[in-house]
Amino acid sequence: ADLTANLPKLPALRIKEYVGYGFDYPSALFITENKNLADYVDDILNVSPTTNSELHRLLTKWITSELFAIIKEIEIDEIKLSAKNFFTIVETVFAKKITRIIGKQILHTACFEEKNILEEIAVHSISTSIDLDDVIETVLSENPKVVGEYKQGKEKVINVLVGLVMKKTNGVISPNEV
Repeated sequence: ADLTANLPKLPALRIKEYVGYGFDYPSALFITENKNLADYVDDILNVSPTTNSELHRLLTKWITSELFAIIKEIEIDEIKLSAKNFFTIVETVFAKKITRIIGKQILHTACFEEKNILEEIAVHSISTSIDLDDVIETVLSENPKVVGEYKQGKEKVINVLVGLVMKKTNGVISPNEV
């Protein structure tokens, strides 16, 4: 029998794997300082398909920013969100089915209380019943001065209009969608 099969991974091996996955060294070191955190991160990475490098980058970014921020508030063992659902949220943001802002809200809430992730994603999905054309028409009619500036060649004011549309849709619509 292989005696090493049931042994836990040593931190040095985990650090090497994390760096190979795309984490920077300080983040990899931080993860391995807490075995439960390392186990949770391993579970997230094991759910992730190994073929998409852009998705990997987004996943590592969410682990090092969002997850690291959450574990400043609660212990890793107290997080209610499964590793699979953590990945599902990031994957849904990656696929542009929900915005980054909405994804972070769902992630944060689900870490503190039991949530049906698929239901939360469906409720906040970009393809919900928001009529983007109506929202844009409303924003344009409510802001004739900004529209006038745009027509005069001040192209940067478009960002103001995009921001107003996003505000009216509570962040459900991404700037690219607008």
